Amino acid sequence: MSQTITTAESAFYKGTSSSKRLFQLVIDLHKLQLHKGFVLHLINVAGQRMIAQRTDGLSRGSTYQGVMAGTLFLKYVSLHQDALSRQGPTLEDWVLSCFSGTSPPLFLSPEDWFTRGQKHSSCIWTPPPAAADVALEQMALSIHKRPNTYT
Repeated sequence: MSQTITTAESAFYKGTSSSKRLFQLVIDLHKLQLHKGFVLHLINVAGQRMIAQRTDGLSRGSTYQGVMAGTLFLKYVSLHQDALSRQGPTLEDWVLSCFSGTSPPLFLSPEDWFTRGQKHSSCIWTPPPAAADVALEQMALSIHKRPNTYT
């Protein structure tokens, strides 16, 4: 994880920084959100992904590789994929091994968040980052309905 990205991300969400330049960037970004009416989410992109997408090459004038050559940016930043889609059956097998001797949990798809996730007490929620706020809201609603099943 890049220290610069982590520092910038932290400063943005805290709203301050001891660095004058970084503090000014934080102020400018918050002003933009306020005056233009949008919400900005900063997301740390791992160095390996930046190298693969060739973003780091832009500083050296390389404009014919990765996203600059037309490759879709989301290929490198998978905000639309949940953990099971990215990790495959290995993750699911590991989670199921934690439940040995009990009834297996229900793995929820986004469609299940609003129905099956509201009825079953043992569920695994694996939302993609882009939909995590909706999943969290539905999970909280589910817990509120049956608070004793999650202790």
